[in-house]
Amino acid sequence: MAIEDIRHFVPLSGRLATAGQPSERQLEDVAREGFETVVNLGLLDPRYCLADEAGLVESLGMAYHHIPVDFKAPQLEDLGAFFDVMDLSSERKVFVHCAANYRVSVFVALYGQARLGWSVDQADAHIRLLWEPDKTWQRFIETSRRLLSDERPRLSGVYPREMPVGADRCRTFRRLHERGCFVIPNPWDLGSARLLAQLGFAALATTSSGVAWSMGRADHYVSLDEMLAHLRSISQAVTIPVNADFENGYADSPDDVGVNVLAATSTGIAGLSIEDSTGDPERPLIDLTLSVARIAAARKAIDESGTGVLLTARSEGFIVGRPDLEETIRRLRAFAEAGADCLFAPGLRSMADIRAVVAAVAPKPVNVLVGSDFTTVAELAEAGVRRISVGGALARAAWTGFLRSAREIAEHGTFTSLDHAVPFAEINRTFGS
Repeated sequence: MAIEDIRHFVPLSGRLATAGQPSERQLEDVAREGFETVVNLGLLDPRYCLADEAGLVESLGMAYHHIPVDFKAPQLEDLGAFFDVMDLSSERKVFVHCAANYRVSVFVALYGQARLGWSVDQADAHIRLLWEPDKTWQRFIETSRRLLSDERPRLSGVYPREMPVGADRCRTFRRLHERGCFVIPNPWDLGSARLLAQLGFAALATTSSGVAWSMGRADHYVSLDEMLAHLRSISQAVTIPVNADFENGYADSPDDVGVNVLAATSTGIAGLSIEDSTGDPERPLIDLTLSVARIAAARKAIDESGTGVLLTARSEGFIVGRPDLEETIRRLRAFAEAGADCLFAPGLRSMADIRAVVAAVAPKPVNVLVGSDFTTVAELAEAGVRRISVGGALARAAWTGFLRSAREIAEHGTFTSLDHAVPFAEINRTFGS
């Protein structure tokens, strides 16, 4: 058996070759041919992959990098990761594969354009050695080429700096939802975001109420442009992933929701949520069919952006006077089928209800809102909850201290509550010079 026997094997140079999925014996051939690094772009699907390819590759003395690329929805973040790996391995002999060398052919063609001096015709010819890309991949190629021709400052070569940075945050955020349970606290301004990041939280989420109050307004009275600016400023203030409370998408129709979601994906966020409330007490929830179409539009916009932003769908029944568990589950399931990555029903307080929602939408992750002392992280983790947010509760806690001290001064002319404030030097020190 020779390395050339691997499905769709394509040697490109003395340092680079590509192929479909190799067998264990064929990976041994790869090692014997002197390859030093193996890059796998395939998914962990037992129909097409080896059970422990990483362990086998490393036992053969080669470095291993796995970048799982969804064939039906390739992401720019994946391409950014591929560029990073290839750049780091530029002095090594590299073998790149996926299931059939289709994904790889596109990624290598784009890398050839950016790093190896290939023309568009050369890149296209390389791809069409093996297949004719469908509309999804054609769109991905076109979007990538626009970014590759961008004249903004580069990280190195011609690849935009912004892509790997945002991609890293989106990948990190998605991994947080894969196992365990994490708290995603909600800052309302730059200072609170930076302090929460310093406390070691793995990710943050904005709060529509918190930012509205900080602007002297009621919740839901911040405009789309103001919210986009807020999302951009919070994302730029920290290095950890930020999820956006994007309310109802700032629109009614699915098409308009899609346009606004696409705008939000450009702000540096790693996730966003869309809710199904109307703001009308007489008819508090958007019709289910329309709600599902809105989530589907958000999903489409995120996919077209190529950012990998994680989509959370919220059903608001328990906080708008419609605490119907059966209806809430029906909506969350429909949202999951429409493309939501994470499900969220704010207002759930019964552990029985929370467990029911977790079971109903499994294996999709569930977010639970905790705005008071009715549970613990350990209890929610045991119930299978992946993510815990606090909404505007931290902002309310801050306003509580502020109002307590201000009222004491206004009503009693005394200042005793100020003795409990964090010392000036301590809080000043946390923000640095």
